[in-house]
Amino acid sequence: GMDEVKICTAYKMPDGSISQLPPLSAHEYEGITPVYESMPGWKESTFGVTKWEDLPVNAQNYIRRLEELSGAKVAILSTGPERDQTIYLDDPFAD
Repeated sequence: GMDEVKICTAYKMPDGSISQLPPLSAHEYEGITPVYESMPGWKESTFGVTKWEDLPVNAQNYIRRLEELSGAKVAILSTGPERDQTIYLDDPFAD
């Protein structure tokens, strides 16, 4: 379990400016500080969960926030190493 989860939402550059995009090359990372957004974590295990509604509410909120920040819908969540330990939120192959 985790008391909080953090999402890197930006990068503070050495000159103090904020960038939404990471540097393109490894050497440009020197002196950069990630900017995090914190969210409440969860203590319940998500291992093997196969239904969205069985995920802890804070885990659901975390996934929805990732969707908001990325502008992309999450279609599939893996909750373990087996094929049946998967939550399908949307069919990624539907027309």
